[in-house]
Amino acid sequence: MPPAMHPTRRLYLEEYHCDRAEATVVAARGSALACDRTCF
Repeated sequence: MPPAMHPTRRLYLEEYHCDRAEATVVAARGSALACDRTCF
């Protein structure tokens, strides 16, 4: 069983005008990626 993942940090809740940020890919499956933070 894979380790539990932390929820994605939603940067748009902190800064509504956020349009870019650095993030780390924490999982990948096919063409889908899961990141540790997002602006979307």
